[in-house]
Amino acid sequence: PAGRKLRGLPPGYVCRLKTLLERAFPPDSAPSPLLLAEADGAARLPLKAHAAHEPVIPACADAVAAVMGLDALGKTLAEAVHRPEIAADLLGAEPDSPVTPAMAAALHPAGPFRGAPPDAARLILLNRADALDPARRGSLIRNMTETLRASGGPENILVRGKTGGCGTRSGMPHARS
Repeated sequence: PAGRKLRGLPPGYVCRLKTLLERAFPPDSAPSPLLLAEADGAARLPLKAHAAHEPVIPACADAVAAVMGLDALGKTLAEAVHRPEIAADLLGAEPDSPVTPAMAAALHPAGPFRGAPPDAARLILLNRADALDPARRGSLIRNMTETLRASGGPENILVRGKTGGCGTRSGMPHARS
């Protein structure tokens, strides 16, 4: 319902639940259960500037996935970012500044993986590739992935859009609609 939010389990409970599932389903059993926990939301906006206490990631997380909407590119920080005032301060920009790949990438190492266990796998999902101008889509995606990697982002980056997408990383499967 609009305006109502479910409260999640505290991270310690998630880890206890994971332990119970691992005991009930040993690694050699099939199928093994998958426990997903959404740690953070962006109020339905393509990007998020994280507050100092975010995200809350359970210490037992095996993997952390961050989602970034490519439809943020070219929009202003105020239009595209949850907590644009934090983003503007972090980036040294004004809220009416258009989002560039470098700006979007600068928000990611500063936020979604903060507090993740050091050995947890990291993945960035770049969604809404279909929102990009088809004539510039390839160069924008290439620029975005290179910028993310250069700024300390993870090697695992998956690109997705309604009209199809492509995985980018050796050994990573390609995504299809």
